[in-house]
Amino acid sequence: MRFAALLVLLCLSTIARAQSITSFAPDTTLKTAQAHTPPDEVDIPVWLGLQFAPIPGVTSKLQTQERTDAQNCTPWIGVGAAWPWTKPRETWIEAGYQHWEFAGTFKREATVSGDTLLVPIIDPITLDQFSARAGVDQWFWKPKRVSALVGLGLGVGTGWCEAPSVVETNVLLSTELVGRALVSIKLSPRVRLGLGATGSIAYVSGGSIVNGWWQHAEFILKLEQSMRLPKRIVPGL
Repeated sequence: MRFAALLVLLCLSTIARAQSITSFAPDTTLKTAQAHTPPDEVDIPVWLGLQFAPIPGVTSKLQTQERTDAQNCTPWIGVGAAWPWTKPRETWIEAGYQHWEFAGTFKREATVSGDTLLVPIIDPITLDQFSARAGVDQWFWKPKRVSALVGLGLGVGTGWCEAPSVVETNVLLSTELVGRALVSIKLSPRVRLGLGATGSIAYVSGGSIVNGWWQHAEFILKLEQSMRLPKRIVPGL
């Protein structure tokens, strides 16, 4: 009888201990497994993404030509890649398309009372170009979910410029110094969203239509994802 009572007490003690470690928190095992890299793949510290600046912000005059409003302009739409240093910095490259319109003033010959005069004509100049940029960003609070960066880069571009009033289309070449400041938000370990502004000091050469310096700045949106490749492609990692 005494043995039976001891057995009952031992069972109750075991049950009490089992209940003390019971947790009603959600099971994170599945989430942890989903966050892990699949065994046949490897994560590469290179970020690929899309970039979009649909509306121009501040735009200077183009040489002596008056600028238009923000109508019919696409400052930047493109793709990019970035990879980190051992320090909190990143190297980046970008490729994209730009479209700009300016209200230009041209002079055309006209005959008035037998005299030949140069008559000013106002008509838009359009610039369309494909550009490549490269530079370095400095990161702040990089391990955090929300971080910030500032960077500088250089760019070159080529395309065409048109002046309808003079019925002319010329090849366009450009160089630029680009600066940017963005806030980066990690939506997940492999996806991040960037919001900020970019500015450019550019020189454009378009033959008889336009040659000179101008500046512009706009807001930009970036969506990036880190690379994940099969191990058979990068067996050394």
